[in-house]
Amino acid sequence: MSVAPRDARYTLALLTAVYALGYADRNIINLLLDPIKHEYQLSDTIMGLITGFGFTAFQTLLGIPLARLADTSRRVTVLIAGLLMWSVMTGLSGLATSAILLAIARMGVGVGEACLTGPAHALLSSNFEKAERPRAFSIMGAGGEIGVILAFLVGGWVSHVWGWRAAFFVAGLPGIVLAVVMHLTLKEPPRGETVERQPVLPIGAALAELAQRPSFVIAVLASMAMGLNIFGIQVWSPSYLRRIYALDTASVGTTIALLRAGLSVTGAVAGGSIATWCVRRYGQRWFMLFPACICGVSGLALLAFLFAPSLAVAIVCLGLVNMTIGAQLGPVFSLVQTVSPIRSRALAAALFVSLTQLFGMGLGALAIGATSDALHANHGEAALRYALLIPAAGALLACLLYAFGARHVAHDIERAENAVS
Repeated sequence: MSVAPRDARYTLALLTAVYALGYADRNIINLLLDPIKHEYQLSDTIMGLITGFGFTAFQTLLGIPLARLADTSRRVTVLIAGLLMWSVMTGLSGLATSAILLAIARMGVGVGEACLTGPAHALLSSNFEKAERPRAFSIMGAGGEIGVILAFLVGGWVSHVWGWRAAFFVAGLPGIVLAVVMHLTLKEPPRGETVERQPVLPIGAALAELAQRPSFVIAVLASMAMGLNIFGIQVWSPSYLRRIYALDTASVGTTIALLRAGLSVTGAVAGGSIATWCVRRYGQRWFMLFPACICGVSGLALLAFLFAPSLAVAIVCLGLVNMTIGAQLGPVFSLVQTVSPIRSRALAAALFVSLTQLFGMGLGALAIGATSDALHANHGEAALRYALLIPAAGALLACLLYAFGARHVAHDIERAENAVS
């Protein structure tokens, strides 16, 4: 590894901070759904469209070409530009005077965050060897959990005291400061001499190369299914707690923040260490068998949350859902980078996350909102409970897909390593 350990650790620290702010800025609106809905007199369907599809459509459309740009140019520059973009647009969300302007601002956040996954994952892979990646990706993934904690804890109280618009202003400011710090201090690591000498693949050829890795394709499909769980809970669990248990915004924000602080971050960090141990002891198929186990537990925990007999039991089950969501991220991100060609790592990461978010946060959040509206006449506020069966089914489907894909992992890793030998 040509990157000094000190530089690798510093890069990981900065990327963890970037992930924290990215997840904070994308999730802050989830806490504010009901106040925004009431001010603009909107339905759950429209709120699902604004928070989900409006964000992910632009992120998905631009994520792949921006990732390809990162594969062929300075990844640090692409990442910093995106950080600055989504931070500014998050702040501008607080100035929206209509639902249309808010939707435009959230699209702008999606445009900025299209620069996050591909460059960040490729940078991390260039700083750490294969054996170290599950732990490194889990630490970076924990940054995302920390970001959600900050969004719900700080955003909840800021919104409670000063209103939902102020919460957007507070969320957007730190990213501008971090962008300056990264511009001044973050180094662009080498990709490796063998890769540097290879010609740049056209994007079509690069996508075809990824499609020939069965474990990558199956992981994408499994992650799309799990995305229903991940983003369904992120978007709709605050509204669920308000509607079913009559909690106010500050109480919901504090509850979810404490759950994530105690369980999600623990799951994210521990997941990488446990997956690393499983891979070393039982073989490379555990790159996918570990996420399979985690997704299965997550789906069952979500069912228990939805039909819990009391608020206390519901909170425990929600904590377990959050822990499992965090635990599977690092190992799966590491898998994608390990089976992908080095010259297409940013593209692989962007494709993987963009499709997950488009299906889970875009279409999934919209489907949950539409189902809730359709069932409201017969079930009232409890309609959201039955709509959230959609993400529970997604997690169980992801379990089956990851287990099926485990047979291909060792062969795909061997192909990726032989390509740069």
